[in-house]
This record gives sequence, C-alpha cells and structure tokens, in this order.
Amino acid sequence: MKRLLLLLLLVAWLAGPSASPAQSPEALKALADLAVDDSDKREAAVNALGGTRDPKWLEFLAALRDGNVYARTQGKTAEVVIGGAKSTKGDAELVEIASAYDRKLLGTVPASSLTEIAADRRLRIAIKPFLDADETRIQLASPDAERRRGAAMKLGHQADAAAATVVEAAIARERVERVRHALQEALALIRLAHGAPAVRILAAQSLGDLHSFDAMPALQKLGVDAAASPAERDAAIQAIRQIERWSLLVRTVETVFQGASLASILLLMALGLAIVFGLMGV
Repeated sequence: MKRLLLLLLLVAWLAGPSASPAQSPEALKALADLAVDDSDKREAAVNALGGTRDPKWLEFLAALRDGNVYARTQGKTAEVVIGGAKSTKGDAELVEIASAYDRKLLGTVPASSLTEIAADRRLRIAIKPFLDADETRIQLASPDAERRRGAAMKLGHQADAAAATVVEAAIARERVERVRHALQEALALIRLAHGAPAVRILAAQSLGDLHSFDAMPALQKLGVDAAASPAERDAAIQAIRQIERWSLLVRTVETVFQGASLASILLLMALGLAIVFGLMGV
C-alpha cells in the first residue's frame, strides 16, 4: 500500500507543472520592487526583467511603458498586474486584469482598487533598449530585404553581445547578398566589442575584408588601446588600412565617372554651339 501511495505521489509530481520563470526569486523581487516608490529599485527591476530576454517579460515591459501596469493589495503584499479593457458598472469604473508574466485573466476589479505603476522618463529610458532590441530581432524575420538590412545595421551599431546568436541564425538563413553582408558586418562589430582577444582579431580582419566604413571608429579605438594585445592592435590597424584603400578606390572611380559625365556634357554643348554657329554662318 505504501509503495502504491509513493508511486502515485511520484506520478503526480512528474505530471505537475514546472516552475515558470515568473516564479523565480529574481522575477518576484523585481515585480515587488516595481511597486515601491524608489527610482533606483524600479530601474534595477526593469533591467532584471529585460535582461532575461524573455518575450513575455518584454511584453510586460511594453505594458509598463504604456501605462497599463497596476499594483493591487493582496493581504499584506502588493500584486503587480496588467490592466486590460475598461468598463463601467453604475458609477464604478472596472478594469480587466491579468497576471504579469503569462497574462492569465484574473477577472474584473474596480479601478479604485488598483494603483497605477507609472513609468516616468527615467523608467521609459531604461525600458527602451530592451524593446528596441526585441523589435529589431522581429524585423530580421521580415520578408522585406531592406527592412532586414536595416535591422542588421541597427544591431551592428548597438553591438549587444546577447544579439550575437540571433545574428548568426539570421546569417545562416539569409539569401540576399546585401543583407547577408550587413549581417556579417553586425556580427563582426559585436565580436569586436565583446569577444576574447583571438575573436577580436578575427573580427577586425573580417571588418577589413568587408570594407566596413561603419567600423572605423571601433577599429581606431582598438588600434590605440593600450590594454589590447599587440596582435589585436595590428589587426585593427591593418583593417583600417584595408578600408581606407577601398575608400580611396571608390572615390577615385566616382571622380573618374563624374569627370567623364561632365566632359560628355561639355562636349555635347560644344557640338551644339558649333552646329548653331555654323548654321548662322558665324
């Protein structure tokens, strides 16, 4: 009988739901800190939730930015919820609320029982990078090649280490050459900013081969960085020279074509004047 009971308990435990990220101590603490009147704690809470890169927490931060997050008193603690549709019943205003992480509906409550967790300017500034990064990742899956290219360039400028795996996956599936070039440049910029010395050397070489004009500031900084190894500085300097040579070649070709274009215009003008003056007998 005892064995059967233990077996049933084991099966029930295995079948039970696993702890969700919302139940982690860090997330619970961050939610609690959002409800207190302390700007430093609230900003740290946003960074903690945004740093998870969890789409559900990013959705929560978007709701916080938009003014749809509230706190309600549950016993001696404050529960953070997301507000939804509003309605009225008599003179009372009602708000539909849902849980912070999984948006599980919790019912409809009087608006007077909720306290809005307002996102001031400081909090919105803290939220923005996380939402921008998430939006950029979504744009990488866009069917529009130019939109994907723009997202790749943005990721390169941000040089966020957490985006490296996203960019690598995008490179693997990208078929448009100009977009692939932008993605490779973005990945090299990320690795140049956050990689180990050997990785930074390869990143600098890659940026030189890609003739990345946008990488010049980062390469110039690495080239004079006393904390970097000689090999890193040499790789950066070599990449700068490659980019400068390519830039010189591009400018030379542009100048030649512009000169040829101007010369052809002047030649046509001269021929036209010659014909006109010839007809006039001048």
